[in-house]
Amino acid sequence: MTTPLLEATGLTVHRNGRTLLQDVDLTVRAGEKLAVIGPNGAGKTTLLRCLTGTWSPDAGSVRWDGQPLSTHSPRHLARSRAVVAQRAHLDFDFAVHEVVAMGLAPHSRVPHAGHLVRISLAEVGALDLHDRRWTRLSGGEQQRVALARSLAQLRAGAPDRARVLLLDEPTNHLDPAWQLQALSVAGRLATEGIGVLAILHDLALASSWADHIVVLDQGRRVASGPPIDVLTPDLLARVFRLEAAVVPHPHHGRPWIVPVHPLIAPTRSPNVHAATP
Repeated sequence: MTTPLLEATGLTVHRNGRTLLQDVDLTVRAGEKLAVIGPNGAGKTTLLRCLTGTWSPDAGSVRWDGQPLSTHSPRHLARSRAVVAQRAHLDFDFAVHEVVAMGLAPHSRVPHAGHLVRISLAEVGALDLHDRRWTRLSGGEQQRVALARSLAQLRAGAPDRARVLLLDEPTNHLDPAWQLQALSVAGRLATEGIGVLAILHDLALASSWADHIVVLDQGRRVASGPPIDVLTPDLLARVFRLEAAVVPHPHHGRPWIVPVHPLIAPTRSPNVHAATP
């Protein structure tokens, strides 16, 4: 079994009288591609906030490389862990190559920094954006540049260091070809021994990409395991309220989800044609 890099145990989070997470366990291992899926409001973003240390859980713990997350300085974590948010936000209009170079800031010395920036942009198909201004990019272009920054950040560190990439809906704003490209890039990092966790909404992408899937529903972990074991018609009906056929994909043999129809009770709309007194 591969080495645990990031471990969450018994995570429980309460906010404003609501339970957002309840006793959730999760492990990100070296070289593993882990997808976290679940319907809206399942607790995926809350989980990521706990894993990054942005939120402290009311119960449970997060450990990084065997030690409590809170014992590591932000600089130490930044040398080993990169996070790509749903929406990359910058207050200043930097050039794209400057944005990618920000990923190198936690490292003391980075030989050939300019070359690392360029190859990171090339890997996400964004080398032509090298000199463009950040604010002039589309949402999809910004997402690709943010991913390039994380590549530079992780590869600038020592290869024997525990390293993890955390992706919050990395396919947001991307067309289908670039969705596959983004996950392919993340998969290549896994082959380098980097643990990769991605929060995904697209079940087909999660199934075709991940080695391991964790399913959240109403703040609880309701399933965990390889896609073939997790993505069953029963789970899709219970958790996602979706009737679907699950068959082997014709190319890679992984579960292929074919939606049939939603299992959602219609809401009654007002009778707009009713006579008024």
